[in-house]
Amino acid sequence: MTNYVIGFLRADVSGEQWRQDEARIHTLAEKCGWSVVLGYFGDPKRPGAVINRLMNLAYAECVNEVIAPSVDHFEPDDLAALVKIADVICADTGTRYTIPTDGAPQTPSETDSGWGGGELMKSLQPGPNGNSYDPWNMPVNADDDGQTQTGLINRR
Repeated sequence: MTNYVIGFLRADVSGEQWRQDEARIHTLAEKCGWSVVLGYFGDPKRPGAVINRLMNLAYAECVNEVIAPSVDHFEPDDLAALVKIADVICADTGTRYTIPTDGAPQTPSETDSGWGGGELMKSLQPGPNGNSYDPWNMPVNADDDGQTQTGLINRR
């Protein structure tokens, strides 16, 4: 069965390389046997709304992973929030950010070699929203988030 993922990037971070970053997202998904159900381009003029919209999309599309070109496409606290809904994979390093058993997002240790050796971190068994048992991981309704569909591409 194919796993569905969301591609995420911010054009202001990618600059003129945004097409190459988008291609890296699709290449990584294809390499893993996943289908990118949509791509979301975060709007730099809406700093807090970007992560909320991405979380709502991840939940609404029932994805287990979000692929971004690099960790630079996220604001400082965005990863901690997003991993409660879906794992985050950075295409540049292959690093998987997931929610560990203690509830805080982790990165791989310095000794981990990267993507080729399998998953770098152990995920929890699927919970109410996909991949965590976090009690605050309550369902959200993407229709009530106050956002428009601006920035979405590749809808199924």
